[in-house]
Amino acid sequence: MRGKRSSRTDISAASNGTRRASNRIPLVQTLERRIFCDHALAAAINLGTLAGESSLTGSISASANPAVYRSVTLSAPGTLSAYLTKLSTHADLSIIRDANHNLSIDAGEVVTQSTRAGTANQWVSTMLPAGTYYVAINATAGKATGYNLSLSAAYAGVTPATARNVGTLAGSVSYSDFVGYSHTDGFYQFTLPGSRPFTASLTGLTADADLQLIRDANHDGIVEPSEVLATSSHSGRTNETISKSLTAGTYFVRVLDRSGEANYHLALSAPAGLKIVFDYRYDKSGWFAAHPDAKARLQDAAQSFADFIDNPAAIVPAGANSWNETFADPAGSAQTLTFHNAVIAADTVVIYVGASSSLVSNELGRAAPGGWNVTGSEDWLNAVEGRGQAGALVPSPTDNGTWGGSITFSSTTNWNLSAALPKATQNDFLSVARHEICHVLGLGTADSWNTYVSGNVFTGPHARAANGGKNPILSPDREHWADGTFSTVNGVKQLCEMDPFLQTGTRRALTALDYAGLQDVGWTLG
Repeated sequence: MRGKRSSRTDISAASNGTRRASNRIPLVQTLERRIFCDHALAAAINLGTLAGESSLTGSISASANPAVYRSVTLSAPGTLSAYLTKLSTHADLSIIRDANHNLSIDAGEVVTQSTRAGTANQWVSTMLPAGTYYVAINATAGKATGYNLSLSAAYAGVTPATARNVGTLAGSVSYSDFVGYSHTDGFYQFTLPGSRPFTASLTGLTADADLQLIRDANHDGIVEPSEVLATSSHSGRTNETISKSLTAGTYFVRVLDRSGEANYHLALSAPAGLKIVFDYRYDKSGWFAAHPDAKARLQDAAQSFADFIDNPAAIVPAGANSWNETFADPAGSAQTLTFHNAVIAADTVVIYVGASSSLVSNELGRAAPGGWNVTGSEDWLNAVEGRGQAGALVPSPTDNGTWGGSITFSSTTNWNLSAALPKATQNDFLSVARHEICHVLGLGTADSWNTYVSGNVFTGPHARAANGGKNPILSPDREHWADGTFSTVNGVKQLCEMDPFLQTGTRRALTALDYAGLQDVGWTLG
């Protein structure tokens, strides 16, 4: 069994009906009812989910109602295209949506048709929501014909305005898609919440296609040459790759058809930022339940750390591998609490929070990084202690593999719980929350912090560089920068967040020196 104790720090309707008829009389009807016969959809060949382009050949025999049907599924909103060639007699081409699921082609269910005369090629293309559709080939009664049918599904938009929205990119996503005669561009839109290294790769090409990374700086929906951040343009079917460090914002990836019809596989990757999960189960006084704005400010504070891309590994106990979280009671008692066999997701730290009236006079918050005890294999012990951060396991640690910890906030303070700046008589909750999270993440508390503590200065290389080449002086407790230490926020001079004192009526943000200290503790800034 291996264990570790924590330390503390503070700051002052579907239907399936049938229809029968003994004789079919060709009355005056709409075109779709003339061409199609009831229940033909039941015999459709299911081609499954369509990704990219596929081609097939077939024939239609001479009969009174010569037709064949294929069903295809779009996994997302996209453009479904069909191209019918090599006809020896006339045939029409249609896309159908059986909206009421009765396997009959009712009025209004033919989405689009191509009815060019003679043996001319037929082509249809239309944007559709996700779902299952039928492609129909209807030949002339009593005449047989062979045919080639090409089907393609393109899920990416052809302009920035219609781009496939990836959403916030945190980790890796991949798509199989198509560009070609009906869809010459494929746009994808994604957002980064913070600075990240980004990679896009285009593989599995069946024809030549290129790759671009774009930022629409003026938001006009037009791709201007100056807005293309990077291009990969190899000839033929060679894979295309773009790697670039990006800041927070919205971007586009564009796949460009260069020759022929190209199926492709697109992978987008940006490391997931650190996620902080707040757990309120031990807030015994119910202070946070009574103050929802405080919860909102905690989430705002967590965003200040979302640019860290260390990818701490998941902790998942199983079998003989078990563990206990140990942490200071966030309700403010002197107890150390234990939580057995918690599961913690990758890229996540958990912080138990509460409020108490027991903090000493003028103490606004108190933070305690979590401890643990663990039983199991050596690999399991290392996983709990280091979370995949090798530098956390060496004798003089240079990294921090924390699972989280706890924070206690004063319940008697005149707090500013608003996103707006505090009034002169208020203490700013957001500033205190950021300060205490820094302690949970290791500033002033981690073994890797102590690696760089020498007397009354901190010798971490990042902190020294951010402090003009001089080792920052520490406060007497050696858990904060010295009172009155300044650094910058976006070039503007400010007292550091990790100053041990917060002046009433003021708000602070993490400065360059605060971020540098976190980097020295072992966190990687994207």
